[in-house]
Amino acid sequence: MLVGVLAAMLHGVSMPVAVYIFSEAVDVFVVDKIANEQLLLSDCRAAHNATLSPGTETLTSDINPLCVRLTYWAVIILVAGTVHTFCWNLTSERQVSRLRSHLFSAILHQDCAWFDSHDTGSLTVTLTNDIVNVASGMSDKVSLFIQSFTIFVASFIMALATNWRLSLAAFTLVPFITASILGAGAMSVKSAIRQGKAYAEAGRIAKEVLSAIRTVAAFGGESRDATRYTQYLSSARKVGIISRLLVGLSLGGMWFCHFAMTGLVNWYGTSLLVSDIGTTPGDVVFSVPYLEGIAIAGGSAQVIFEIIDTKPHIDSRSEDGLMPEQLLGHIAFERVDFIYESRPEIKVLDQVSLKTEVGKTIALVGPSGSGKSTICHLLLRLYDCTAGRVTVDGHDIKDINVKWLRQQIGVVSQEPVLFDGSISDNIRLGREGATQADIEEAAKMANAHNFIMMFPEKYNTLVGQRGAHMSGGQKQRIAIARALISNPRILLLDEATSALDSESEAIVQDALEKACKGRTTIVVAHRLSTVRKADVIHCLSQGRLIESGSHDELMAREGLYYNLVTSHTEVQTLNTLSTEIADVITDETSSPGITDAIEVKTKLTDETDRDEQKTEQTNKLVTSEAGKKSIFLRLVKLNAADWPYLMLGCVTVIISGSVPPMFAFVVGAVMQRIDGVDIRSLDVQWVRAQLALVSQEPVLFNTTIYDNIAYGDNTRKPTMDEVIDVAKKANIHNFIVSLPLGYDTNVGECGSQLSGGQKQRIAIARALLRNPRILLLDEATSALDTESEKLVQEALERAQEGRTCIVIAHRLSTIRSADKIVVMQDGVVVEEGTHDELMARESFYYDLVQKQVDALV
Repeated sequence: MLVGVLAAMLHGVSMPVAVYIFSEAVDVFVVDKIANEQLLLSDCRAAHNATLSPGTETLTSDINPLCVRLTYWAVIILVAGTVHTFCWNLTSERQVSRLRSHLFSAILHQDCAWFDSHDTGSLTVTLTNDIVNVASGMSDKVSLFIQSFTIFVASFIMALATNWRLSLAAFTLVPFITASILGAGAMSVKSAIRQGKAYAEAGRIAKEVLSAIRTVAAFGGESRDATRYTQYLSSARKVGIISRLLVGLSLGGMWFCHFAMTGLVNWYGTSLLVSDIGTTPGDVVFSVPYLEGIAIAGGSAQVIFEIIDTKPHIDSRSEDGLMPEQLLGHIAFERVDFIYESRPEIKVLDQVSLKTEVGKTIALVGPSGSGKSTICHLLLRLYDCTAGRVTVDGHDIKDINVKWLRQQIGVVSQEPVLFDGSISDNIRLGREGATQADIEEAAKMANAHNFIMMFPEKYNTLVGQRGAHMSGGQKQRIAIARALISNPRILLLDEATSALDSESEAIVQDALEKACKGRTTIVVAHRLSTVRKADVIHCLSQGRLIESGSHDELMAREGLYYNLVTSHTEVQTLNTLSTEIADVITDETSSPGITDAIEVKTKLTDETDRDEQKTEQTNKLVTSEAGKKSIFLRLVKLNAADWPYLMLGCVTVIISGSVPPMFAFVVGAVMQRIDGVDIRSLDVQWVRAQLALVSQEPVLFNTTIYDNIAYGDNTRKPTMDEVIDVAKKANIHNFIVSLPLGYDTNVGECGSQLSGGQKQRIAIARALLRNPRILLLDEATSALDTESEKLVQEALERAQEGRTCIVIAHRLSTIRSADKIVVMQDGVVVEEGTHDELMARESFYYDLVQKQVDALV
């Protein structure tokens, strides 16, 4: 950098020196011309030769030294220009690389409270646009500015040395030029900051919309979101236009001063030769473009250094804090209060006290928004409690090293987050340096190995952005494997099996129970199957701990937990169903008819075994005689008389074999029709306008609750009464009005300010506002607690009246009353019918029900 500064200054000094030398050359030509004119006037060549001695030889001898000096300075300018440009560009690349690294590291190590008030869209823009601005401002623009400013200073000094009176007269306008430059710089900084904020908002919207493109397409929100994006771009454009206009005025003012200065010099110096002054102070005008770039870089740097200089309250990079040789896993919450900084008016936890014994499993249950997940966040030190304290093995969690603490805890969240890499990479994130064998073992424990091996690339399969190439259950199982591979002392399961079907849930639940042995485990759950076996169950409501105890103890008290269990319609239905199935099986298996059937089946099995033995012997005989005589030709000759029948049989078999694929083609064409019309011939926007979707993972936008619900109908602006009506149907109205800002409350990025159940109910309200003819429910109640699920399920059943509904479900409670249940396996429909019809067949659907019953018992 120092070499670049010196080279830029040398380059700047060289310019007025070169101009000064050029002015000397002009003087030589002027003197020669004056001498020749005097010669013509006097018509006295001898006198002229005696006094001036001009001529070609004299002119050449005077000019040649000046040309040599100009050549030397040209070489100096070439070298200095190359050096300062190279040095400053090299310095810029190095500094920007370090700056980008420090900025990204600073962002990653901020605590969660900081992220509550900073969306990722603006941070992404800072990492890209602002860094680019700084790189541009730190490169050759700095050296060119130094060069231009040096030209001005050197020119002024040389002018003072040549003619100080004239220079002082010219200098009277320099303050106006300086003021114009400073004004242009200040305006550039302000506009850079304002433009940066506008582009950050536009970037946030783009990221948010593109990551939720399926939801946007389902609700026809493309035009609305494009308009939102354009609004911020227009804001940035207006700021840029005004800024460039003001900079242009400043530049024009400087050029005015420059020519005014020239006029002043010509007027004041009519009796003086001014050509030898070199350059005028107007040369500073050429520094304006570089100064503007530096000013913009300064504005961007201000944003960047604000982030870098922000010291996180919870610093995971810090080496301070206790790091015990061993963590046992004794956890205690002592009169803990907690309030989110972004929502100071809501008390999330209120005087919560609980403790866990080493190696025991505790469960946290309660309605959505009761503070269950917040307890896990406090244990991970994503946040610090407002009052009270949290201890691990008797140590205050604030005294323990943050990084070491988090290494001892394995986490499986309600909404699994996968990164855009391979399956192996995502599982390996749980433990650096894990081998492929470790990864596969963890995947087997999470019931993920089998489906992974079905992919062509197996463990090298890319999961897509945020796991877009995986189903909800597959993502969850990969996340479980990621948690298990670290062999943690404390395991946090925040609805770890909520996205799994009943078959996978039973297997994964067994794996988790084995993984929990010897570890302190905290389970956050809505579903009874995941908490029945917990050593202690804590019930929370509105941030307060209501009751604690084992399942049997809490059921005997008939309190909050009892109400949660008894209100669970799925449990009631399945318990009744399991009893009926057990009674039927008991009665029927004891009857003579069943006994006779079993005997017949045994005989048939024996006959089949004997036939298989004969077939095996025949195969051996054919193999031994191969090569001696063709058995096939002998068989053809023996059946020569039956050839016509054989040909007819082959033709009919071919026709019969072609029926299933033709049937599938016809059925597929029918399935692609709406009201008898091929869906491919309909307008896409019109088709989507008739549909409403409630996905398994609700997608909310970083706007108000009203805007998120109103997003259901983008053809108009829904009234507040309409929004309130659908919110009541989705059982979310009471929660919304309890917030200080009500429907004007911002939900945060991806709905981060709301619990999973609250987000799901807002998504349901959004779908109901659309008043669709076709309703698509993809595990619409999977994230709800038992109390909310019952109410929302009733609302959905009312909403389904008069509409065609397609319900995708793992849980029996959402499909038991369906008019038709379609069972699929490996992309193929294996059976269909009503619940009773499918149960009577005792096939695929029956097996799914039985496995779900077994998981609850």
